[in-house]
Amino acid sequence: MWTFTTDGFYSVVAHWNEELRDTHLIVRARDKESLENLAYKLSQLKAIPNYNAEVKFMKPNQAMEFWLDKIEETPQRDYPFRMTVLRETWAQYMSLYIENHNHINLAKRDADLKYTNFKDACKDAGFDEAKLIVLGRIWADLAFDWDDASRWLEIVKEYGEGE
Repeated sequence: MWTFTTDGFYSVVAHWNEELRDTHLIVRARDKESLENLAYKLSQLKAIPNYNAEVKFMKPNQAMEFWLDKIEETPQRDYPFRMTVLRETWAQYMSLYIENHNHINLAKRDADLKYTNFKDACKDAGFDEAKLIVLGRIWADLAFDWDDASRWLEIVKEYGEGE
């Protein structure tokens, strides 16, 4: 799953270790800042699920160190930064980003997804010019090629390529 948020860009895949595949995900990023932003968000959770199904309570500064320590640098890979998390942890991040209920007062929300234009929100979040250009190119490719690619495949199937 590719996920773009104002925190960064993530490629989230099932863990490649078959024993962990049902419980763990690998969150990959092209830049360390994306995972640092994720670590910050996860440090705001009051409880951190452990890998043995227990829950550990930490102060935010301890939690931040906990998550930052999970970032692995893999410069030889196509995503040079990665972090292994429980599936539940990724779901908590997405919930924080989208909803972020304050559990004492459910009416109060402090969610990140308040914007009506994603690219503008990324600019407001401090994305550098290069990343904003990439987001614009992605938008353009999807806007103009998503349906066109489907039509092209139909033509190729019907008439064959190169005819």
